[in-house]
Amino acid sequence: MKHRMIAGLTALSMLGTALPAMGLPETALMALAEEETPISGTCGENLTWTLDDAGTLTISGTGDMNSGLPWINYRAKIRSIVIEDGVTNIEEWAFSSCMSLDSVTIPDSVTSIGVSAFYGCAALESITIPDSVTSIDAEAFDDCTALTSITILNPACEIYGAYDTIANSSSVRYTGVIKGYEGSTAQSYAEKHNYTFESLGAAPTAEPTEEQALGDLDGDTTVNASDAAKVLIAAAAMGAGEASGLTEAQIKAADVNTDNTVNASDAAIILIYSAAVGAGDENAKITDFVK
Repeated sequence: MKHRMIAGLTALSMLGTALPAMGLPETALMALAEEETPISGTCGENLTWTLDDAGTLTISGTGDMNSGLPWINYRAKIRSIVIEDGVTNIEEWAFSSCMSLDSVTIPDSVTSIGVSAFYGCAALESITIPDSVTSIDAEAFDDCTALTSITILNPACEIYGAYDTIANSSSVRYTGVIKGYEGSTAQSYAEKHNYTFESLGAAPTAEPTEEQALGDLDGDTTVNASDAAKVLIAAAAMGAGEASGLTEAQIKAADVNTDNTVNASDAAIILIYSAAVGAGDENAKITDFVK
């Protein structure tokens, strides 16, 4: 092994001596060295990114992505993006103007897609948003000229209401198909903007099995202000004649006072119960606060 290393170093030394005579400029040598250097860095407190020779950008680790585009100088090289399990968001503008991007893998750990996250991804034809994603922000998929199919698996995902959240350009509305469950926010969004909607059928349901599941709309085993907010959003949507965005199981959990209506009264009970638990009342039950 030692002899091989010496031979290699000798060859490099000879090559370095010979290259000027061959007429290769130093800039060419620097470019060659740069190509051999792995392209990688950090993109969050506990996140790293790597771009390989095939154009695959892989994001690994846990937690949220930072704002900013650490791969901004390499966007033209990015052909596919693999976000590994553990990453919890897609930051605003994260992959904007990745003109050659045609494949994206999003894990169930991601809960939000930020403003203009995929803006201007001209080669992206289809994408699936997992049911873990609870919000898609403004212009997230605007100016995606080749986009023909987007599947949104969370029936209650909050989709920013403007037409250009999903659009083929800033001036051309989306001409592809939006796929989602019956009664979902994806369906409401599509119908609002006269976009083509393709039903995936009824949303999967997980019926509440315990009293504590009342009020727990997000299924995280904790009843808190987040659940109350979901109740209010659903109530407002139904009041406007739109789909609630809730599954059958969520509607059952939201109707805390069992009056067969999801409204502000249910949200108020959830907040009062949450405050009692937060104050240390370990024996509190949500039904204790139903009048």
